[in-house]
Amino acid sequence: MADFSDFVNKNHPQKWEDLPSTIRSNSRLQILVCEQDCLCGYTEMILDEDSNSSHIDHFVKRDHNPQRIFDWNNLIVSTIDEDYGGKYKDNKYKIQKNKYKSIFNPIVDDMSQYIQYCENGEMVAKEGVGLKTKQKVEETIKAFNLNHSSLKRKREELILELSTYRDQKELLNDPDVKNAFANRGFISLWNWYIGNNNPSK
Repeated sequence: MADFSDFVNKNHPQKWEDLPSTIRSNSRLQILVCEQDCLCGYTEMILDEDSNSSHIDHFVKRDHNPQRIFDWNNLIVSTIDEDYGGKYKDNKYKIQKNKYKSIFNPIVDDMSQYIQYCENGEMVAKEGVGLKTKQKVEETIKAFNLNHSSLKRKREELILELSTYRDQKELLNDPDVKNAFANRGFISLWNWYIGNNNPSK
């Protein structure tokens, strides 16, 4: 972040492309590894450190608020897939300026406390949340296409594996078991399952 901030403060770039590629690359890696534990900021998929699997996404699009182009707190590392994540938000959902307050921002918001999962891997609003929160969860799922079939399938497979420990819940807190699942991603599903251990039908 120091190189990023130093360059921005000294050179006052106007466009994202004005940042040297090395600074962009190092910033992507720092955010991914140090701030997101190698998870996509939107989908929670595991991302390789290689730049071919991820990119820096501006939560608030550059043309929606140019003043936040170089705001570190507006940068999220996302999968490069067009079917979900940051690219989906911008290119298919086509987020509008007035929609940001209608969705959760993973940089500052913890949506995981308001969601639960079904046995088929579907992410849904948690039972009992207020109407406004429910609508915000549902809009966030739409904005990033978090129930895309491939994401649901991966989460369903993880739930199925976790269910083998259903009657041995203490094993889910065993460090070796945790490490075995650590490379699967979907940390909110893991935490929800540990706390709930009863996927919805």
